[in-house]
Amino acid sequence: MQLGWLKKLSLVSASLAGGSLAIPAASLANPVSAGTATTAPVFSELRLKYLHYQESQDGYDRMAVKAPSLGFTLAISEAWSAQGYLVSDGISGASPAYYTDPDSFTPVNDERNASDFRLSRHWANSQLTLGLAYSREADYQSRNTSLLWRQSSQDRNQSYELGYSISRDTINPVTGIVENEKKNVQEWLVGVGLVLSPLDVVQVSLVHSRGLGYYSDPYKRFDLRPSKKEQTALSFVWNHHFESSGRSHRLGLRLYDDSFGIGSVTLSSELHQPLGQGWSVSPVLRLYSQSAAYFFSPPDPASPKRPAIPQGHRLGQDPISFDQRLARLGAYTLGLKLEKRVSAQLSVDLKYEVYQQANRWTKHGSNTPGLDDFTAYSVQLGLTRRF
Repeated sequence: MQLGWLKKLSLVSASLAGGSLAIPAASLANPVSAGTATTAPVFSELRLKYLHYQESQDGYDRMAVKAPSLGFTLAISEAWSAQGYLVSDGISGASPAYYTDPDSFTPVNDERNASDFRLSRHWANSQLTLGLAYSREADYQSRNTSLLWRQSSQDRNQSYELGYSISRDTINPVTGIVENEKKNVQEWLVGVGLVLSPLDVVQVSLVHSRGLGYYSDPYKRFDLRPSKKEQTALSFVWNHHFESSGRSHRLGLRLYDDSFGIGSVTLSSELHQPLGQGWSVSPVLRLYSQSAAYFFSPPDPASPKRPAIPQGHRLGQDPISFDQRLARLGAYTLGLKLEKRVSAQLSVDLKYEVYQQANRWTKHGSNTPGLDDFTAYSVQLGLTRRF
């Protein structure tokens, strides 16, 4: 299958079990928010989720994912708590060997089983969390260990986070191009949370990672990527609560840069609006733009269905990729979540998101012709029981 494709959906899997279960500092796409309370949870929770995800491009169905999951929070005592999730992602569909040409699509069928467990020790104004995560696909195995320290001021108006994680991956593609290739990634997180008023909280987080190992995609034709990668993401979040209506609004800005030459900007807006009688609705909008990797070779407009190899390029020696995800592109996500609190202990929710991507929407330079637009949607159904 496409290398580690399900691993790239780890953020989706984490959201299935509850957004708070993302591994500290384990994903630049979703760094842990500063300002999280350091006190132990009062209640235990059990979360059952089911996600259906579908991609399409140029009228063809691409990847489809079905992912049931089980997440939990355990309030062990005033000093200890635990969180975790188990998820099984089933994937089927087709993946292009280069660009977006349907003639290069190859069948894909795989499954990923993943688990994440976190144990936290709480003090009056601080918290230490140890995280262990594991995921396995037919061609990809990943282990992650993380440590996160949270500290808040006496008045709880300021909070700070320091996090570290290390991932060790093993790659064995079914093509046999490589065997037991390794990739190790270390990540560091620094976060600050400030309470500006009873209704406003600002959060800032910085995540930096350094990776060494196999980054190429053995399922993409001629794909060869650098064996070292550094990534940096700076995120700003402003949370505001409207006292009169009970509405909460979260605005986010994320700036990203890596050594592959990709820079990106993400703007996000999320609302949470109570509707009465236990109902609430939460719309979301995300806007995204990125530049291209320096080794991405765009298609030749005269022959867009053939890999364009630059003159003088040495295949197998110089970095090159025809992966559309490394091109200049822009995208937006629209989503809506409907939740019903049946009782103080039980709630159900339904979430729908649609993602649209096009190279002409990039704000990082000119358009890349010859690449088809990309669409994906997801439907998630959830049940949460509090004890």
